[in-house]
Order: sequence, then C-alpha cells, then structure tokens
Amino acid sequence: RPVLVITDIQIPGMDGFEVIHHVRSNPSLQATKILAITARSFPEDRDRCLTEGANEYLSKPIQPYQLLDKVSALIGKEPKASVT
Repeated sequence: RPVLVITDIQIPGMDGFEVIHHVRSNPSLQATKILAITARSFPEDRDRCLTEGANEYLSKPIQPYQLLDKVSALIGKEPKASVT
C-alpha cells in the first residue's frame, strides 16, 4: 500500500479531486497521505484541496526543497540533505 500519493489537481481525463476521492473511499488506503499540487494559488483552492481530503497542498511553480519538505513532513521523516 502506498504511504503517500502525490497528485496534480489538473490531470487530463481524471482530475486530482477524483484521485483524492478514490483514495479516501478505499478502506485499505485510509492511512495513505495525499499531497495535492496545482497551478492555482488562491486560498480557496488550498481550502478545497484540504476539504476534499488532501493532507497537504503545494502550488506551482514548486521548488525541489518545498516538495522534499512536504513529503518528509507527511511521511514523518527528516530530509537527508538540503536541496538548493
């Protein structure tokens, strides 16, 4: 089972909200963390991602250290090296 799912909200064919709903509706994936990524950066976009079931949210453009920090926090591990 995955520990973490990273999904873009704007995926062709199936949007990220559908991915979030699929993960959250599967009892065997309840402990799986979800990181939503989107090009939209308004507070209401962040709020919707979290309301829909994502654990965390990042808006594009994303710097490598931001992604590493969020993933590390979600899975409960410290990053091994700083990315610049």
